[in-house]
Amino acid sequence: MPTTPPAVRLVLAAVLLALALPASAQAVGGAARLSGPRAGVTLLSPDTVRRINDRFRDAGLAEGEGDVIDPTMPVVTQFGWQFETRVFQSEGGLTGLTEFVPLVGGLDRGILLPSATFLVGARTRDGIEFGVGPNVSATGVAYALAAGFNARAGEVNVPFNLAAALGKGGPRVSLLVGMTFSNRRY
Repeated sequence: MPTTPPAVRLVLAAVLLALALPASAQAVGGAARLSGPRAGVTLLSPDTVRRINDRFRDAGLAEGEGDVIDPTMPVVTQFGWQFETRVFQSEGGLTGLTEFVPLVGGLDRGILLPSATFLVGARTRDGIEFGVGPNVSATGVAYALAAGFNARAGEVNVPFNLAAALGKGGPRVSLLVGMTFSNRRY
Protein backbone atom coordinates (compact mmCIF):
# COMPACT_ATOMS: atom_id res chain seq x y z
CA MET A 1 0.00 0.00 0.00
CA PRO A 2 1.51 3.38 -0.99
CA THR A 3 2.30 5.85 1.78
CA THR A 4 1.22 9.46 1.67
CA PRO A 5 4.16 11.86 1.29
CA PRO A 6 4.77 14.11 4.33
CA ALA A 7 4.11 17.27 2.28
CA VAL A 8 0.64 16.03 1.31
CA ARG A 9 -0.13 15.10 4.92
CA LEU A 10 0.92 18.61 6.03
CA VAL A 11 -1.36 20.30 3.49
CA LEU A 12 -4.29 18.07 4.47
CA ALA A 13 -3.72 18.82 8.17
CA ALA A 14 -3.61 22.58 7.44
CA VAL A 15 -6.88 22.38 5.47
CA LEU A 16 -8.61 20.44 8.26
CA LEU A 17 -7.39 22.94 10.86
CA ALA A 18 -8.58 25.88 8.74
CA LEU A 19 -12.03 24.29 8.45
CA ALA A 20 -12.23 23.46 12.17
CA LEU A 21 -11.22 26.85 13.59
CA PRO A 22 -14.39 28.79 12.65
CA ALA A 23 -16.55 26.32 14.59
CA SER A 24 -14.69 27.16 17.80
CA ALA A 25 -14.64 30.94 17.35
CA GLN A 26 -16.59 32.66 20.12
CA ALA A 27 -15.52 36.29 20.43
CA VAL A 28 -16.62 39.85 19.73
CA GLY A 29 -17.69 40.00 16.09
CA GLY A 30 -17.62 36.21 15.68
CA ALA A 31 -16.21 34.32 12.73
CA ALA A 32 -16.41 35.56 9.17
CA ARG A 33 -15.10 34.07 5.95
CA LEU A 34 -13.56 36.02 3.12
CA SER A 35 -12.03 34.82 -0.12
CA GLY A 36 -10.70 36.16 -3.37
CA PRO A 37 -7.94 36.09 -5.96
CA ARG A 38 -4.22 36.66 -5.32
CA ALA A 39 -1.51 37.53 -7.85
CA GLY A 40 2.13 38.54 -7.63
CA VAL A 41 5.72 37.53 -8.14
CA THR A 42 8.21 35.34 -6.29
CA LEU A 43 11.99 35.73 -6.21
CA LEU A 44 13.57 32.27 -5.99
CA SER A 45 16.88 31.46 -4.30
CA PRO A 46 19.67 30.04 -6.51
CA ASP A 47 19.33 26.61 -4.87
CA THR A 48 15.57 26.60 -5.45
CA VAL A 49 16.10 27.43 -9.14
CA ARG A 50 18.63 24.59 -9.42
CA ARG A 51 16.28 22.13 -7.73
CA ILE A 52 13.34 23.08 -9.98
CA ASN A 53 15.46 22.85 -13.13
CA ASP A 54 16.85 19.47 -12.04
CA ARG A 55 13.39 18.07 -11.34
CA PHE A 56 12.03 19.19 -14.71
CA ARG A 57 15.07 17.73 -16.51
CA ASP A 58 14.83 14.45 -14.56
CA ALA A 59 11.13 14.18 -15.45
CA GLY A 60 11.91 14.85 -19.12
CA LEU A 61 9.86 18.05 -19.11
CA ALA A 62 12.69 20.47 -19.93
CA GLU A 63 13.69 20.92 -23.56
CA GLY A 64 17.08 19.31 -24.13
CA GLU A 65 19.58 20.38 -21.51
CA GLY A 66 17.90 23.77 -21.08
CA ASP A 67 16.54 25.26 -17.89
CA VAL A 68 12.86 25.98 -17.30
CA ILE A 69 13.92 28.88 -15.06
CA ASP A 70 16.86 31.02 -16.13
CA PRO A 71 19.19 31.35 -13.10
CA THR A 72 19.93 34.97 -14.12
CA MET A 73 16.21 35.85 -13.87
CA PRO A 74 14.89 33.80 -10.91
CA VAL A 75 11.44 35.40 -10.73
CA VAL A 76 8.13 33.64 -11.43
CA THR A 77 4.58 34.95 -11.47
CA GLN A 78 2.05 33.64 -8.98
CA PHE A 79 -1.69 33.28 -9.22
CA GLY A 80 -4.10 31.74 -6.78
CA TRP A 81 -6.84 32.21 -4.24
CA GLN A 82 -6.97 33.29 -0.61
CA PHE A 83 -9.37 31.69 1.87
CA GLU A 84 -9.46 33.79 5.03
CA THR A 85 -11.33 33.11 8.24
CA ARG A 86 -11.63 35.82 10.84
CA VAL A 87 -11.59 33.89 14.08
CA PHE A 88 -12.24 36.77 16.48
CA GLN A 89 -12.22 40.54 16.77
CA SER A 90 -11.40 42.18 20.07
CA GLU A 91 -13.00 45.32 21.46
CA GLY A 92 -9.76 47.16 20.60
CA GLY A 93 -9.97 46.14 16.95
CA LEU A 94 -7.34 43.38 16.84
CA THR A 95 -8.59 40.60 14.56
CA GLY A 96 -7.31 37.03 14.78
CA LEU A 97 -7.34 35.19 11.49
CA THR A 98 -6.28 32.16 9.52
CA GLU A 99 -5.48 32.14 5.83
CA PHE A 100 -5.08 29.31 3.37
CA VAL A 101 -3.44 30.46 0.13
CA PRO A 102 -2.94 27.94 -2.69
CA LEU A 103 -0.92 29.37 -5.58
CA VAL A 104 0.36 28.26 -8.96
CA GLY A 105 3.65 29.78 -10.01
CA GLY A 106 5.55 29.73 -13.27
CA LEU A 107 2.64 30.09 -15.69
CA ASP A 108 4.63 32.88 -17.39
CA ARG A 109 7.26 30.23 -18.19
CA GLY A 110 4.81 27.55 -19.29
CA ILE A 111 5.30 25.45 -16.14
CA LEU A 112 3.21 24.68 -13.06
CA LEU A 113 4.82 25.21 -9.66
CA PRO A 114 2.08 24.60 -7.08
CA SER A 115 2.34 25.81 -3.50
CA ALA A 116 0.06 26.11 -0.51
CA THR A 117 0.51 28.21 2.62
CA PHE A 118 -1.48 28.10 5.84
CA LEU A 119 -1.04 31.16 8.06
CA VAL A 120 -2.20 32.01 11.55
CA GLY A 121 -1.99 35.70 12.30
CA ALA A 122 -3.57 38.97 13.27
CA ARG A 123 -4.66 42.27 11.76
CA THR A 124 -4.77 45.61 13.58
CA ARG A 125 -7.63 48.08 13.36
CA ASP A 126 -5.43 50.10 10.94
CA GLY A 127 -5.04 47.15 8.55
CA ILE A 128 -1.48 46.10 9.38
CA GLU A 129 -1.30 42.31 9.29
CA PHE A 130 1.17 39.53 9.96
CA GLY A 131 1.11 35.75 10.07
CA VAL A 132 3.23 32.61 10.27
CA GLY A 133 2.74 29.01 9.25
CA PRO A 134 3.74 26.10 7.01
CA ASN A 135 4.31 26.28 3.27
CA VAL A 136 4.36 23.30 0.94
CA SER A 137 5.66 23.68 -2.61
CA ALA A 138 7.13 21.74 -5.50
CA THR A 139 10.54 22.06 -3.82
CA GLY A 140 9.52 20.86 -0.35
CA VAL A 141 8.27 22.27 2.92
CA ALA A 142 9.15 25.63 4.43
CA TYR A 143 8.23 28.00 7.22
CA ALA A 144 6.33 31.05 5.96
CA LEU A 145 6.40 34.55 7.42
CA ALA A 146 4.10 37.20 5.99
CA ALA A 147 3.40 40.85 6.71
CA GLY A 148 1.47 43.52 4.93
CA PHE A 149 -1.36 45.96 4.82
CA ASN A 150 -5.05 45.40 4.19
CA ALA A 151 -6.85 48.38 2.62
CA ARG A 152 -10.63 48.62 2.50
CA ALA A 153 -12.65 49.81 -0.48
CA GLY A 154 -16.28 49.52 0.59
CA GLU A 155 -17.05 45.82 1.01
CA VAL A 156 -13.80 44.79 -0.72
CA ASN A 157 -10.55 44.18 1.18
CA VAL A 158 -7.34 44.75 -0.79
CA PRO A 159 -4.37 42.97 0.85
CA PHE A 160 -0.77 43.81 -0.06
CA ASN A 161 1.68 41.29 1.40
CA LEU A 162 5.38 40.51 1.47
CA ALA A 163 6.04 36.89 2.38
CA ALA A 164 9.13 34.75 2.83
CA ALA A 165 9.17 30.96 2.75
CA LEU A 166 12.24 29.77 4.63
CA GLY A 167 13.16 26.23 3.67
CA LYS A 168 15.97 23.86 2.85
CA GLY A 169 16.50 25.30 -0.65
CA GLY A 170 16.91 28.86 0.59
CA PRO A 171 14.38 31.65 0.93
CA ARG A 172 11.63 32.38 -1.56
CA VAL A 173 10.31 35.94 -1.29
CA SER A 174 6.89 36.86 -2.68
CA LEU A 175 5.06 40.11 -3.22
CA LEU A 176 1.32 39.49 -3.54
CA VAL A 177 -1.78 41.62 -3.98
CA GLY A 178 -5.38 40.55 -4.12
CA MET A 179 -8.89 41.22 -3.02
CA THR A 180 -11.27 39.46 -0.69
CA PHE A 181 -15.01 39.77 -0.31
CA SER A 182 -17.35 39.26 2.61
CA ASN A 183 -20.99 39.93 3.26
CA ARG A 184 -20.34 40.76 6.91
CA ARG A 185 -19.20 44.13 8.29
CA TYR A 186 -17.09 44.77 11.37
